[in-house]
Amino acid sequence: MKKNFVLLTPCLLILILVMTACASPTTIATSVLPSLATPTQNPLHSLGQLVKLNGLSLVLIGVDYTQSQLQVTFAAKNFGSDIISASFIDFSAYQADGTSLKSDACFTTDGNSHPDYAVPSFGGSLQPGENLKGTICWKSAAPNGGALVAQTGIMVAFTPEGSAKPAGTWDVSNAGKVDAPVELALSDFATPPYKQGEVVKLKDITVTFDGITFQGEGQDKTRVVLAHFTFENNGAASYKFGDFLSYSFSLKLADGSPLGTDFTTVGCQNSDSNVEILPAQKHSYTLCFVDPGTTSLAPGSLVIFISNPDEGNKVFWVTE
Repeated sequence: MKKNFVLLTPCLLILILVMTACASPTTIATSVLPSLATPTQNPLHSLGQLVKLNGLSLVLIGVDYTQSQLQVTFAAKNFGSDIISASFIDFSAYQADGTSLKSDACFTTDGNSHPDYAVPSFGGSLQPGENLKGTICWKSAAPNGGALVAQTGIMVAFTPEGSAKPAGTWDVSNAGKVDAPVELALSDFATPPYKQGEVVKLKDITVTFDGITFQGEGQDKTRVVLAHFTFENNGAASYKFGDFLSYSFSLKLADGSPLGTDFTTVGCQNSDSNVEILPAQKHSYTLCFVDPGTTSLAPGSLVIFISNPDEGNKVFWVTE
């Protein structure tokens, strides 16, 4: 009996070692995977900290949870020599356990929800020297929704298009607000924008920004900003705007906040693709944008006509 006991002991030891080895990967996977899902490999940036990422400077200037969702506001500026594309889809938000938060439309303080109208959204192609300020929002990842409140460990990561990992990560556990740094507060172009009334020649047409007017209140209890242009056809053939995506207009406040486009106000031609200008003729063109009313359209705001979105070419006018 004693001999058998000695023979069995190594077998038991081997069995115990095999069971331990089989169990170990499960234990490691359970504890490590959540942390790998979060962008903790990068140093965490904080509110107000200036971060420079390949020509693009970013600053987190606002974190808010009052609308039962996470709202983060960034200020940015292109300090490089090439066009940079910045979009809200390049940002993602995580809870401390690695759970991704769900992208959401941004709510205003009166409960309205429309990212293009109520809250300036973060995104757009930036020319060298151009600034941008906008907000990105997320909601709870819980299946049944529910309020998202401030909690330790919530992070926002910025992963530029084409990158395999985040280029910057911010701790947004606590609400707060700071002013944008002076160097990001205004656009600074190598070639100054055109002034109101100046004519810009683009191949066979000339474009003139004639000025801004206002019209009452539009959607979501905001006023409508009307930007007036004159187009003149100097070519030998008719000029057609063609598909709406072949041209684009936008309006930004001096601090870089883009205004939402209004497609419903009567008299606006934001989505009019049937305009045809005969040779030697002029055509008045009015576009409508929505001012959330939080800031006034002060002198120095930018009116932008993108003459070729595929190449990112922009023509800038500055309001008086």
